Order: sequence, then C-alpha cells, then structure tokens
Amino acid sequence: MNALKVVRRRDKMSIRVATLLVGLSLIPFAHAEDVTAQQAIKELKDRGANIVDSVLIYGEPILSASIDGQGFRLILSQCSKPDYTCKVTIFSACQVGKPLSRDEMIRFANTQNAKPTSRGTAYVDRDGGIGDVICVRKRRDLHIEDKFDMADVFAWQLTLRDFNDAVEEAKRKRQVRDLLGIDSAPAPMSAESMRPQAPAE
Repeated sequence: MNALKVVRRRDKMSIRVATLLVGLSLIPFAHAEDVTAQQAIKELKDRGANIVDSVLIYGEPILSASIDGQGFRLILSQCSKPDYTCKVTIFSACQVGKPLSRDEMIRFANTQNAKPTSRGTAYVDRDGGIGDVICVRKRRDLHIEDKFDMADVFAWQLTLRDFNDAVEEAKRKRQVRDLLGIDSAPAPMSAESMRPQAPAE
C-alpha cells in the first residue's frame, strides 16, 4: 500500500514537471533587434535630422547627418551580411577646438569624462583640413530587448547639447583669460595623460 502511494506521488510530480516545462517552452525568448542603415535613417529623419550621406566602408554602414545645426556621424558596427543588420551603434561629432590649445582640449576631455553625469565619451582628434578638434561619441550595444529607435536619437541630441554647451563655456573662459592677459595654464601634463587617442570602436 505504501509502495503504491509512493508511485502515485512520483507520477504527480512527473506531471507537474512536464507541465512546467511545456509552459516554459511557450514563453517567447526576448532578443535584441539588429538595426539596418534604412531603419536608422528613418529614425533620424523622424527626429528631424538631415541625412547628408550614406556609405558602406569595410562592411560598416556610415551615415553622415546633422541635427539642431550640428553635424555628426553614425556608424553601424558588428553587422551581418547580406542585409547588414548591425548590433552596435556609434554616434560621434566634433567641434573646432580653437582658441583652446591642444593641451587644454585634452584636459577638457579628461574633465568631461570624469563627470558622473557625462552622457558620452569626449576625446581629442585631428582633422586634416582643420587641425585639432574636440569630439564626443556615444556607443550602444543592442542586447536582449534592445531596439534602435527615436529614444536613441533623443539621447544623442541630449549628448550633443551638453557637449556643445561645455565646449562653448570652455572657449569663453579662454577668451576672457586672453582679454585679461591671465595665464592660468596649469603644470605641464604627463606624456600618458596627453595622449589624445580616440576611444576604440
């Protein structure tokens, strides 16, 4: 009799486990939605951006555009052929650094990146036709339920706004120092801290 009860308990347990497994199999697994250049262009245009150019370089779609009067670039990376659906988005934009010196630009970038409220990564680069420029980039990897949409474009607009405001403030302070004849240059920077390489993609 006791053996019969044990068998029945095992049968009930097996049924419960089987039911649970079936239920889990019916739950749709969330996954990231890769983005194409066409989708990115649509989202940018919906947010008021002007698309200037779209090219494919080394398997990565690169969009040149402008929004709120500021030019920028959007690179779609880690793409799969043949549709070039991509898992990573990288926004970037640059401003002429003058009247700031190269050292001041690097110091500005380091200061911005140290702020806990910084929305993007600032760095110093060199433009062949302009010279030293101050830049900002914002990268996003699409994971799980992530999807590139208007929220990404809006976040980039906020990043640009904060970056541009900070750059203009740094330039104004430099101009005031020049007018007053104030030399507020800090101690020379170390070779390591002066390295102005752009962040890795």
